[in-house]
Amino acid sequence: MPRETFNVISDDKRQRIYISAAKIFARDGFAKANTSEIAKDANISKGSLYDYFENKEDLYLTVSTHAISESRKNIDSIIDHSMNFFDQLKSIFLQGLKFVIENREYAQLYANISTSGMEDFAKKLTLKVEKHTADYYKNALKKGISDGIIRPDIDIKMVAFIINSLYVILMISVVSEHYRIRLGEYFEVEDAEIEKEIESKIDALVGIIRMSLENRKETKS
Repeated sequence: MPRETFNVISDDKRQRIYISAAKIFARDGFAKANTSEIAKDANISKGSLYDYFENKEDLYLTVSTHAISESRKNIDSIIDHSMNFFDQLKSIFLQGLKFVIENREYAQLYANISTSGMEDFAKKLTLKVEKHTADYYKNALKKGISDGIIRPDIDIKMVAFIINSLYVILMISVVSEHYRIRLGEYFEVEDAEIEKEIESKIDALVGIIRMSLENRKETKS
């Protein structure tokens, strides 16, 4: 946790630290990221940085937690529980893509957690993302079944996991060179067109999910 001094600085200064730290941690990884460079980029002294944080790990955990919180707020802000499950899903994928395009460093921080050497951070950060997301999908699927939209025979836990895994892969494909190349090969597009191509395929992806899950007996009746 950051020191109390971090919570009383101006919003502008706090945002500069978040952005600079996210950018440099995302680019260089935790081990190679230089706190002097982060301080310089944020236009503060290195000494000030350590007035706000216990150490480099504290800074990394703080900015990663902030990134997770911003991503969650971004998705939560557009969820409309009056919409059916599949329309909600389309909105989530589109809004998530928009957020990642505008906040690439935050998405890269999330991707970096899964890499070798980051196990301790994964233990501290992963549940902050996954429990909230898993609970949403499982509850939304249960409601879809109750409303007669989704087949009652599905494995809710497995379906929730698969849908979120598809979401994660698409979002990481924006920021990861490996996944951008991979997606470009499958979609047969140039790198510069990746974001537009993902957006254009979201309708088709949700359509495939719908074909697998939709309760056709209820739909026909």
